[in-house]
Amino acid sequence: MFYDVWDVETNNAVGRFETEAAALETVRILLDAYGDAYADELQFGGEDDLGRAVPAVGGEDLVALARRRDMKQPA
Repeated sequence: MFYDVWDVETNNAVGRFETEAAALETVRILLDAYGDAYADELQFGGEDDLGRAVPAVGGEDLVALARRRDMKQPA
């Protein structure tokens, strides 16, 4: 299982993460630092616990995913 975050503008890996939560936390940190428009340069995807591909997500869909997961985190 792994989750990748890519900068598609530069074609560089931001990182490979063992959990979706860790990958999306990195995305949230980047969005907080550079603004939600930065998600247009990012792509999130990978492989889940069952070996199934996690569809690549970027742009507004990635912002929504990252922010939605953020809201589910315990206080």
